[in-house]
Formats: sequence, C-alpha cells, structure tokens
Amino acid sequence: MRIRNWGVLAILLAVCGSLQSAPKPIGDLASFQKFRERHKDTLRLRRAVTFGLENVERAPGMALLPSQAHQLLTVLNPLRGYRKLTQARAKSSQDRVIKILSRRQRAIVDNILNPANPFPTVPRRGPQTIRKPKPNRKAPAPPSPELAAAMRKLKDFNPFRPTKAMTDYEQEVKINTRLFHFLRQRAKGGKETYRVRSR
Repeated sequence: MRIRNWGVLAILLAVCGSLQSAPKPIGDLASFQKFRERHKDTLRLRRAVTFGLENVERAPGMALLPSQAHQLLTVLNPLRGYRKLTQARAKSSQDRVIKILSRRQRAIVDNILNPANPFPTVPRRGPQTIRKPKPNRKAPAPPSPELAAAMRKLKDFNPFRPTKAMTDYEQEVKINTRLFHFLRQRAKGGKETYRVRSR
C-alpha cells in the first residue's frame, strides 16, 4: 500500500536535524531516528545537493559556475544507475560534492547540514549567508505509523533513483528532474536558478 504523505525525502530533509538532540525517542520517532541513522550519509548528500544548492543559488554572488555544475553532474549522474545507494558510496559522493564548492559556498551548505539548524534560510539581500530560525518555530510532526512502517523496510534507498514503492514517488521524480535540469543548463552557461520545489 502506498502512503500518501509528504514523502520520505521531504520528511527526512525537513526534520533530520530537528530530531538530532532528542534523548529518548518514543513511538514512531524511534523508527524515524533508526532510519535516519542507517541512512545518515545518504540524507546528508541529498540535503546538500537540494536545499544546500538552493541556498547557494539564493545567496548574493554565490551562484554555481558552469564548471562546478559540470563537475557535480559527473558525481551525481552515476548515482542514478544504482538501485541501492550504500552509505560508503553516499559518503564518498558527498565528499566529492563538497570539494567542488568554493569556501563560501561550502559554508552555506555546511549550515544546511547543521543538525542544530533544521530550518535554514538565506536572506535575499546583504552580506549574510544564513539566518537562524525563530526559537518558537515548531518542528514537523513525527511520521505516521504507516510511514514509520515503510521506513523500517527500506534499506540503502536511493533518492536519486526513486521507485514506485517509495512514498510520494511523483514528487521525488520532480525533485530530481529539477535538480538535473538545473545542473545541465548551468553547465552550458545558462542563468536559470534552482528551486527544490516549484513555487
């Protein structure tokens, strides 16, 4: 049975940081945290090249160069050929991605990956890079029992090659389509910017 929810990707990217410090997970939070721990390198890689690149593009003067986009494609395109993404391969790919970025771009992505900052945003003006979330902002709700059960069955899932067994399969396909379209266009010198989800 497919689960109609925000999807594994969206939930993982949104709350993986916010649950980092929970000392005693209960209920479905425990399933989520176990899933996150088993796939921590996959989730970090995915977050880096989605919300990380989106925030890099939004920061003044930080847009990817065509040469960087081309290098990122050489790292990410091969991942689409694997049915499963091991943590070793995800970690290696993440290290290669980070090396492609400039020091200032890397600082933006590092902030996105910071578990203490699950809701990072970039101001549209000014020299700052990341604005801290408001203290009273609530974290997303824990996954539903159905989604938690689905996560327990997943192992070495590959968000760069979503399958119809994954929740919100169509949304994941769209995220990949936008990501790779952006990188291909930027590698050709295009000025089109990047958004993880359509507005």
